[in-house]
Amino acid sequence: MFKSSGPSPPESQEKPSKRGLIIIVAVLALFGGVCLFLIAGLINLVIHDFQGWRDEITLARSGVTATAGVVDRYQTQAQALGEPANTTDLDFYIITYQFEAATPEGRQAFKRQAPVGPQTYAGLQIGDTVTIRYLPDQPELSRMAGEIQPSSFLLLLICVVSVLGLLALLTHFRSHFTHRKLAAI
Repeated sequence: MFKSSGPSPPESQEKPSKRGLIIIVAVLALFGGVCLFLIAGLINLVIHDFQGWRDEITLARSGVTATAGVVDRYQTQAQALGEPANTTDLDFYIITYQFEAATPEGRQAFKRQAPVGPQTYAGLQIGDTVTIRYLPDQPELSRMAGEIQPSSFLLLLICVVSVLGLLALLTHFRSHFTHRKLAAI
């Protein structure tokens, strides 16, 4: 009979089973996929916000002020993500305005829908006029003056916190898996 020269592992420390390894790999793959999805969404939000900020800066620097007529207004509702159907919906207020601008082809009418706050919406009726800013060389880019455009900052913050949380969880699983693997040796 041969005796091993090293200490034998305690009987309670067995090698991880294949099933356990498969579960760990599946969980890590799932979290990796969720992280990639969140990172892609985060990149999209940053690009979208950057374009919005760029448009706002361009309108502030090079835009001209004009008067536009309110041609439509409506309120729409959307169900909050993950909420039951009988809960309070989110209200969105939309104003459609129309203005004329000079183009190389002559004067043309331009329409744009703009999300507004509930106070602005309540104060505007079809036929009212609003002050807008638009780019003379690109009249399709316009904004109602003084109306803050919706920002994705809160959603961006939620995505960053989610990605950091998932990375921390991934690190924990990796650390746990490494300790189990080392204990099995």
